[in-house]
Amino acid sequence: MGVPTNRTPVRVARGTTAALSAGISAIQEGEIVFDNALNKLQVKEGSSLVDHTTAADTNKANIASPTFTGVPAAPTATSGTNTTQIATTAFVTAAVPDISGKANIAAPTFTGVPAAPTAALGTNTTQIATTAFVEAATAALADSAPAALNTLNELAAALGDDANFSTTVTNSIATKLPLAGGTLTGNLVCNEALSIERVTEKVDYNSSGAATGTINLDVKSQAITWDAANATGNFAINIRGDGSTTLNSLMTDDQSLTTAYVVAYGSTAYYPTGVTVDGASATVKWAGGAPSGAETASSITSYTLTAIKTADATFTVLVSSAAFE
Repeated sequence: MGVPTNRTPVRVARGTTAALSAGISAIQEGEIVFDNALNKLQVKEGSSLVDHTTAADTNKANIASPTFTGVPAAPTATSGTNTTQIATTAFVTAAVPDISGKANIAAPTFTGVPAAPTAALGTNTTQIATTAFVEAATAALADSAPAALNTLNELAAALGDDANFSTTVTNSIATKLPLAGGTLTGNLVCNEALSIERVTEKVDYNSSGAATGTINLDVKSQAITWDAANATGNFAINIRGDGSTTLNSLMTDDQSLTTAYVVAYGSTAYYPTGVTVDGASATVKWAGGAPSGAETASSITSYTLTAIKTADATFTVLVSSAAFE
């Protein structure tokens, strides 16, 4: 369309808001004015100046940084598109696999029957242990043990549930007599025949001891008492455990104990006048009769005494003697 040749210029009054308002009576109805304070065109309608500038459409989004409401829609880009084009939910769903059935890497919670590779026996890492791994490790631990001893509970029961079993056994062994020999601190009781290659007995040899008075035979200390100096007088023999122990306390009824007393006689021979047990009288029987006079002079005479306990504090003593010249 060409430029019109017949044009009528339109004069527009202009002024500040205050000036236009003050001179509004001079403005004709429908006349256009320009408020240079508001930078807007206005039309006089009645007694007022009305702004007919186009208002902003609040139902439209800005091109720059728009904010949408409701459910905005856009064309769905082709799969694999990698541009600034808007990605719709359809595009994202197609591009991202469904992970709702996946477990978290950190502290996952599995359901059903999870499976994993079975580690080699002996593996000691953070790798998951499958039931197959555990069964193999358990079988290796039992290692052909008998059925009655292939669990920890059975092993504990076999050890008497003793948490200090090693100490208990060590202490128990310490109370046993070594095969190489040792010293017993109590009585040895054998209910069957005893086969012994040899027996040694302890002898209390007193080189300066001379028989006289009461001779105490302490059977807890030795089997044989020998006074090697010549006797200086007649003497009585008393059999006991020791100075603080009675023979009666060491023996039970129907037991016997044999001890010996060896005495040296010089040119003047003396003899034993009697035998007691624990300082009390006993029934004494002498082989060949009780001595009533001097024994063999210039000899070593051995008296063998067998004490038989027949009841509490009741003894029979069998005595025999032999002179060695």
